[in-house]
Amino acid sequence: MNCDVKLCEPEALLEGTQCTLRDISFGGFGFEANISMAEDQICQFLIDLRVSGLGPTRVKARIRWARSAEKHYLMGAEFLESSQGWFGPEEDPQGK
Repeated sequence: MNCDVKLCEPEALLEGTQCTLRDISFGGFGFEANISMAEDQICQFLIDLRVSGLGPTRVKARIRWARSAEKHYLMGAEFLESSQGWFGPEEDPQGK
């Protein structure tokens, strides 16, 4: 998936944090990062979805799971709030 994701909050984690979007759905997203975040931690991210026509979207999300990988961490997050609406299955503009 060719979309950027940037951690915006908590501020204590910002410096040097690198995130890569792995997958995204109506309810949340998976990503990898060079730091671990605690399960149930609330974070804010900026997800750039220009490739889908939505553009940059600020989201508030709860970390639901985190696993250590070789030199990074894999995590899953549940959407809590978003700066714009997400397409549900029946609203997909591309009919997929």
